[in-house]
Amino acid sequence: MKKIFVIICAAALTLAGCAQQEKKTEDTPLAYAAEPDGFKVVEFDQVFGDVRMMGVSELHSMIVMQHGEVIYEKYAVGQDPDYLHILWSASKTFTATAIGFAVQDGLLSVDDKVLKFFPDEAPAEQSEWLKALSVKDLLTMSSGIRKDYLCPIEAHRIKSPVDSILAEPFIFEPGSVFRYNSSNTYLLSAIITKVTGKKLEEYLDEKLFTPLGIRNHSWEVSDEGYNMGGWGLHVTTRSFAKMGQFFLQKGSWDGKQLLPEAWIADAMAAQIDNSNAGSHPDASAGYGYQMWCCHTPGAARLDGAWGQFSIILPDKDAVVTVNAHMGGNSYRLIDSIYEHVYPNL
Repeated sequence: MKKIFVIICAAALTLAGCAQQEKKTEDTPLAYAAEPDGFKVVEFDQVFGDVRMMGVSELHSMIVMQHGEVIYEKYAVGQDPDYLHILWSASKTFTATAIGFAVQDGLLSVDDKVLKFFPDEAPAEQSEWLKALSVKDLLTMSSGIRKDYLCPIEAHRIKSPVDSILAEPFIFEPGSVFRYNSSNTYLLSAIITKVTGKKLEEYLDEKLFTPLGIRNHSWEVSDEGYNMGGWGLHVTTRSFAKMGQFFLQKGSWDGKQLLPEAWIADAMAAQIDNSNAGSHPDASAGYGYQMWCCHTPGAARLDGAWGQFSIILPDKDAVVTVNAHMGGNSYRLIDSIYEHVYPNL
């Protein structure tokens, strides 16, 4: 089948947020539509045009899948299908998915208390809120932990992040308020290692990456040996699109149910009110298990800083995946997708 692969020229493209790693083997290819729809290609190209008009912003790549096939794929100059692009906080959804596999394997429950997994790291004095903190509170960004120790600038300055996070005061009762904090996701990564004996990336390689044919990936590791969880995963745009398609297919891949449909439904559903996150309709439509709900019916997205999005659109049987470096408000990229792509699906 004919692959729709278009290279565009763009002036002064920076490769911020991209990593070219030594390839292991070829990733399993996606399915492609037989012929491109010329009208749709023109409309979808407008997203690249919109981003160019935003000045300091760059759209590196975009893949549109519908009915399980790629109907559009485009890369900016300096980018290609083999680049392992950093996903920033879109990594969080991969971490939450590992929790789903661990639940399926009977290794933990979302209702388990977090301290259960850290008997040696827990502080001597434990508040009632720390004792009440659950895995679900971490998944839904409602832990109440005051400080985010795992921002990229600070992360490698801390030798024992788990100790620091668990010793941090709480500013509200766990499960009561949405407050975005990458420390939550780091604890989830550490929990995966505690219950499996493997790093998060290794566990996902077995459970997710290999079944989806994602062979090329890397994930940053902390000084104490855990994958960062909340950021630091590098994959190709095609692999990123596969993850969105995996969610669209309700946890099924190549005819096999890898994760229960119920887990996928819970992950994509609004588990907590996040109206305090911003005024944009896609900032405040609810938050699931380390992923953001969108304003269109049943839609959710993997969301990384500066424009790493895989938007799952069940009402269109489609997934729109982009990697970008947005110099300003990355919601402008989402707006452009909803203007030029969504209505033409």
